Amino acid sequence: MSEIEEFYRGMTPDGSGRLIEEVWQMSHAELERTHDYIQWLFPTWVRSKFVPDAPVLDLEIREAFLNDEELRSRLLLSLDLMLKFFGLERRDEVIRRSPEFDDLRDHWLTVGNHNQLRLTRIMLSLWTLGFEPVVQSLHQCLRVIALEYRNRVAEETLAHWDDAARVG
Repeated sequence: MSEIEEFYRGMTPDGSGRLIEEVWQMSHAELERTHDYIQWLFPTWVRSKFVPDAPVLDLEIREAFLNDEELRSRLLLSLDLMLKFFGLERRDEVIRRSPEFDDLRDHWLTVGNHNQLRLTRIMLSLWTLGFEPVVQSLHQCLRVIALEYRNRVAEETLAHWDDAARVG
């Protein structure tokens, strides 16, 4: 079993010694100031330049997430944690603003904010692990927000979001 699978099953900690359940319990302030958990929650094919020891996806891990309902539901718990952080929420495969959006938007909705990179990673990981409809909905929600809050999301970020959602 891969390190990512063991982490997702709560059997092994991440590189900082946290079990996934501990990450899921982090406050918004902890999620903001901690920078080494997102690579574990949302792994991609590419090694992180910020957390180079974080594991990366391979075909075996991808297959495990595509075919194991427990892994899939735990990945959605990670998504829900991060959506809440951004002031968003998920209803099945539909992503929309939550009632807390207005209170939470300013900590990520600024040009060059590192949380916008986190959104790219989340979409890339979810797409790869078989959650295309969720990614499409998140992308659409983010595009509407970016249109409403002009000049708070750089064109380069929008392009990354489009690439992550396979748009265009």
